[in-house]
Amino acid sequence: MEFLASEFGGAVAIDGDTIVIGALLDVASDGVTRSGAAHVFVRNGDSWFEQQKLSPDDGAIGDRFGLSVAIDGDTIVVGAPNNDSAGTNSGSAYVFVRSGSTWTQQQQLTDPEGDIFVFFGSSVGVSSNTIAVGARLAEVAGERTGVVHVFGRSGDVWSQQQELVADDGQDLDNLGFSVVIDGDTIVTGAIGDDDRGSSSGSAYVFFRSEGVWTQQQKLLGSNASGTNFGRSVSVDGDIAVAAATGPPAFVFRRSGSTWSPQEKLADSGSSGG
Repeated sequence: MEFLASEFGGAVAIDGDTIVIGALLDVASDGVTRSGAAHVFVRNGDSWFEQQKLSPDDGAIGDRFGLSVAIDGDTIVVGAPNNDSAGTNSGSAYVFVRSGSTWTQQQQLTDPEGDIFVFFGSSVGVSSNTIAVGARLAEVAGERTGVVHVFGRSGDVWSQQQELVADDGQDLDNLGFSVVIDGDTIVTGAIGDDDRGSSSGSAYVFFRSEGVWTQQQKLLGSNASGTNFGRSVSVDGDIAVAAATGPPAFVFRRSGSTWSPQEKLADSGSSGG
């Protein structure tokens, strides 16, 4: 395996005994096109071995396929935010499914509005038959606030169910810079939000009830200007974590429908940056 200058490890996701690792500058499976790739590893006993290298059917140089990755069971989603299928840097997300030990592309997801420079696929998340895709510069009411698109699978076909926007979205908030989904909960980062200073950042929680997603709460840490809180997010059940450019990261716990800060996480030797 040759990962030199491929940005191997720029994105990682794991489920059970399978890991997917993004390499957004890697050469595709054709051995020529530097569109990016995603490498799937599986565990056998105490050892991990590469099961397959994933590439899109329509990969082109500079697509940055592998900038974001997500996996749940036998479904992998890979973002390519610089793909031009619907226009310059409109972006795409690709769904792969596993049968036996072989992964095949099931569908290419694109921005339903077909707008340019929205970077659809900036972030991706998957849980069972639901996918969330961030488009961090998508336009809402004339401002590029960012959007999260939610897709549902029926049979082998994915279709958009809903478009998630922030109640207080502003231009260049970058909602959808990061996204994660677990069951009926989506958490997404808006690193350009200015509530606590320029680009202090925030994270939004959306919850699904009877098939409809609504904003449940906006999460803030000890944000300061330029810290980009929400740069990375994670959720499992009633526990969510949101991190910024520098420490600390914040752990939030949900009780009922309310999220409260539970703990700050920081490496004792860490410093800004």
